[in-house]
Amino acid sequence: YSKVDLFDLDSRASVSMSDGGTASGLAPTVFENKLGFRDGHRKYRAIDTTTLSTVWEKEWDEMINGPASYSDGIVMIPVNDVLKSIDTNNGEIVWEQVFDSSVLTPAIGGEVAYVVEEGGTVHSIDVLSGDMKWSYDVGYEIHSSPVISDGDLYVSGEEKLTMITDQPNDPPNASLSFSPSSPITNEEIEFDGS
Repeated sequence: YSKVDLFDLDSRASVSMSDGGTASGLAPTVFENKLGFRDGHRKYRAIDTTTLSTVWEKEWDEMINGPASYSDGIVMIPVNDVLKSIDTNNGEIVWEQVFDSSVLTPAIGGEVAYVVEEGGTVHSIDVLSGDMKWSYDVGYEIHSSPVISDGDLYVSGEEKLTMITDQPNDPPNASLSFSPSSPITNEEIEFDGS
């Protein structure tokens, strides 16, 4: 059973849509006048936020790993070891990039999507073309999506946090890691500035 609830903050009115699908448990993605969400484990659906009608949907044999990311008229969906770029207007695949291990929701900075593989590799990909710009192995498994803050990229896993400072078109030449990734007051921290 799938249910989407929309709440208008101005009018305080709410609208619900139900269609008998399977609940997804992942955060929705808003793009243009649409709301995209995982419907079950293998289907992604985009609905019109005004009419609540389905605009398009895609279904795959593999499981969707996380929420989608949106940029410049495309939504990027992590499906097992493939990042799929979908045109938000018609649901057609724009490009696909295949990786060696499962990928997580990309972080988008300008025209670049930063994608992490659970195996420990960070990739910089052109949002519009899907062309790989660079790859960087952090040396540990990654179990969460990357985050961008003040132009720096952060990835974490296995009790480590790595900050990658780079230019979007060039591979990083340095990273800073520290462990544990969430230190508490008066706890000793190890830094690796390789």
